[in-house]
Amino acid sequence: MKNNNKKSVLHLFVLFASVMSLFGSLSASAQTYCTSQGQSLLTRRVWIERFEFGTVNNQSGNNNGYANFTSQAAATTPGVNLPFTITSGNNLLFSFFSARIWVDYNGNGDFNDAGDLAFSGNGNGTLSGAISVPASVSSGNKTLRVVIKRFGLPDPCGNYVLGETEDYSVSITNNCVADAGTLAAVNSNECFKNGVGELAATASGTAVVPPGYSVIYVLTQGPGLVIQQVNSSPVFTVTTGGNYTIHTLVYNPLTLDLSIVVPGQTTGFDVNGLLIQGGGSICASLDVAGAPIAVEDPNAGTLTAVVSDYCLMVPVLLSQLHQMEIQMFLQDIKQSMF
Repeated sequence: MKNNNKKSVLHLFVLFASVMSLFGSLSASAQTYCTSQGQSLLTRRVWIERFEFGTVNNQSGNNNGYANFTSQAAATTPGVNLPFTITSGNNLLFSFFSARIWVDYNGNGDFNDAGDLAFSGNGNGTLSGAISVPASVSSGNKTLRVVIKRFGLPDPCGNYVLGETEDYSVSITNNCVADAGTLAAVNSNECFKNGVGELAATASGTAVVPPGYSVIYVLTQGPGLVIQQVNSSPVFTVTTGGNYTIHTLVYNPLTLDLSIVVPGQTTGFDVNGLLIQGGGSICASLDVAGAPIAVEDPNAGTLTAVVSDYCLMVPVLLSQLHQMEIQMFLQDIKQSMF
C-alpha cells in the first residue's frame, strides 16, 4: 500500500514537472527575438490599448509590459504603404508617448539592419502613420515589433520604464491581387451638344484595391488607346468626335510613376506593358477593354452659290412681247382707216 502511495506521488510529481516544463518552454518561446519588456513605476503603467495595422485590429489592453501576437498577421505586397494606428492606455495624468515600429524584413532574427526601423514618432493618446514595405522585400511572414514608451524614444530590446512591447506578423506575398474590375458606358453612342461630348461610365464594383493603392480613370482615343485625359471619376468631356474608351487603373503611387504619361502620346498599351498583367514587373491593374464610347459630331457644313449675282430674263422678254403687240394693234388701225 505504501509502495502504491509512493508511486502515485511520484507520478504526480513527474506530471507536475512536465507541465511546468511545458509552461516554461511556452513562455520562453513566446519571444524568439531579443527581450523587450515595459516595467511599471510603482503602480503606474503605460500600455498599448489597441494596435491597428492593415487588416489587423487588436484591442489587447494592459499586458504588463509585453505580449506576443505574432499569430495575427497583416497581409500585404511589396511596395505598399501599410497604415497603422496606436491607441495608448495608462493610469497616469497625461497620455503622451513615443513609439517605434520595427520589421525584420530579411528574417535574420533581429531589428538592427538598415531599413528594419519602419516608423518613429510621438503621439498623445493615439498615433497614426504608415509603414512603407520595400518594393524589393521577399515574400513570407516577417516579425513586426511595436514599442511605446512614456519618456524618450524606445529601443527594440531591453527593459524600460512606463511602456509596452507587442510583436505581430506581416505576411508579404508577391502575388499581385490588384484588380481594376470592369466598366460599362452610360451611353455607348454620344452626340455633340453645344459643341462638346459628355462621356460617362459606371464601375461594376468588382475592383480590388489593396491598402496603399489608388484608383484613377483614364480616357483613351482610337484603336491605339492613345491617352487623352485622366480623372478621379469616370466622367470626361471631349471637343472632337471619334471612338473613345474609359478605363480603370488600380495602382500603387510608390511603384507606378504616372508622370511618365504624356497625353496624346502615351498609350494604354504602353502602361499595360509595365504591369505584371502585361508582362512587366509592377503590381497594378488596368482594365484594357474598358467602356467604349462612339462620339458623333454631326455637321451640316455650308453651301456656296455657283453664281452669286443672277439676272432674271423673263421680265425683259415679256416687255418685248408687249411692244410687239402694240405695234401690231396700231398697224391694224391704220389699215382699217385706209
